[in-house]
Amino acid sequence: MSKSGCVYSEYRGVYSWLCTLLEEDELIKIDPYLQYQYGDNSFFSTQQKKQVVEAIRDYSQNDPYFYRKGFSLASKSFYESGLDTFLIAEYRKCKSEPNHYLFFLSDLLTLGSSGKIRKLAKDVLEDERLEYFYKEPFINVLKDEPDYHECRDEILRNLIRANKDDLDVIQEGNEGHNRVDMRLVNKKGRNYTVQVECKRDLNAESLYSGLTEQLIDKYFTSGIYLGICLVFCFKKDPETLQKDIEKKIPYGFEKKVAVICIDLRNK
Repeated sequence: MSKSGCVYSEYRGVYSWLCTLLEEDELIKIDPYLQYQYGDNSFFSTQQKKQVVEAIRDYSQNDPYFYRKGFSLASKSFYESGLDTFLIAEYRKCKSEPNHYLFFLSDLLTLGSSGKIRKLAKDVLEDERLEYFYKEPFINVLKDEPDYHECRDEILRNLIRANKDDLDVIQEGNEGHNRVDMRLVNKKGRNYTVQVECKRDLNAESLYSGLTEQLIDKYFTSGIYLGICLVFCFKKDPETLQKDIEKKIPYGFEKKVAVICIDLRNK
């Protein structure tokens, strides 16, 4: 190591492997980005990876232009979906004072495909304060992403057209202080309201949890006990997915919640 505290170029590999094998925080903090580039990050736990990211954030304060392209293998061995929430929070926290740390975070985030990452990508692309070169990595995240809102709106239009005398069809309603994608209110005979939660099969992390956490726990609190989980299938097999989701319906709600999967795959 030089007197300035930097690792000599010829010892980069040795230093990085020592970081990997010893897992010593103080050793990693000497040059965390160098360790990230040349070490085997797959050995680290999720918590250790978070500590590496935080060390690189601190490192960027002294060397704001540290980022180097061409280390996709390092990103792939480092990234895991369990880091998504942490990485997104880091990006949102630091984008008001951007430096190369955002490029580093982008390398990792654009390897994921969760709904949270796509939401961040949309926010980044719409942020007028960010320069284009910070936005560019996120363009491919949304490339070819189907717009399920258009699918939902088409269903709304057809419901209104075909059932205008029998149903009140409301888009983006609110029940129990929660947003719902659709609300169907029967106008004739028995009075009832059905809340509809629309999802796409790309939102893998929320497809199953959404039944309980959104449709039942949140929306049913208003005293309305009928719901539909409507899933637009762009990639997954709708029959298989419907059966899988139906298995997640909590006991006692089997007759109150329906799961409908619509096949929108390109065949």
